[in-house]
Amino acid sequence: MRRAATLDAVLAAYAAAWPGTDPTPIRRAHQEAARWYRGRYRRSGHPYLTHPVAVAATVARLGADRDVVCAALLHDVPATPTALGRVATLFGERVADLVSGLERLDEHRPEFAGATTAPRDVLLLKLADRLHNLRTLRYLPIAKQLRKSEETRRLLVPLARRLGLNALGRELDRLALDVLRGPSASRRRPASRLLTAAVVLLPGPARARWAEEWVGE
Repeated sequence: MRRAATLDAVLAAYAAAWPGTDPTPIRRAHQEAARWYRGRYRRSGHPYLTHPVAVAATVARLGADRDVVCAALLHDVPATPTALGRVATLFGERVADLVSGLERLDEHRPEFAGATTAPRDVLLLKLADRLHNLRTLRYLPIAKQLRKSEETRRLLVPLARRLGLNALGRELDRLALDVLRGPSASRRRPASRLLTAAVVLLPGPARARWAEEWVGE
C-alpha cells in the first residue's frame, strides 16, 4: 500500500523544486485546510485532510510554485464568496482564483468542457486530484469506480499527455485500467447484458434511465 503523503513530504518536494524560497505560506495553508476539514473523513476512514495533502505532494513533485501548492491544500474549501474571500485575504488572489477555477472546471463534468481554456495550473490541480482519488478508488461503490475510471481514460489521460505530464498520464491510465479490467468489471458484464435485455420491455423514454440505474446498482 502506498504510504500516505505528509506535510513534510510536501515541503521536501517544494524545497527541491524551489530551493531558498519561504515555505511558510504552505504551512499556513495546511493549518487553514485542517481548520476547514476538521471532523471530516474519507470513505477509507482516514481524515479528509489526507486528500488535499496528497494532492499538494503531487503538484510539488511536479515543480509547481508556492501558490499552486497552497491551492492544492485548499482545493476542496467551499467555493463560496465568504470562503474564497478568506483564502484571498490569507494567501492572495491567485490562490483563490486557482481554487475557484478548479470548481468551475468541475461544473463542466463529465466532459470538462472548459478544459481547453482553463489555466495550466488549474488543469494540473485537476489531474493531481484525480490521481489521488484513483489511488483510493477501492473504497467507492463499484459503479462509481467504473464511471471514474472510464472518464479518466477518455478525458484526463489525454489531457495529461497534452500538458506534457507523461508519467502522470501513464499512472492515471494504469490505475483506471486496473479497475476496468479487474474482477469487479468482469462480474458485472453478465448482469449488464441481462438488464439491458430486460429494459426493452419498458416504454421507450424510460429505457435509458432505468438501464443506467439498474446497471449502476
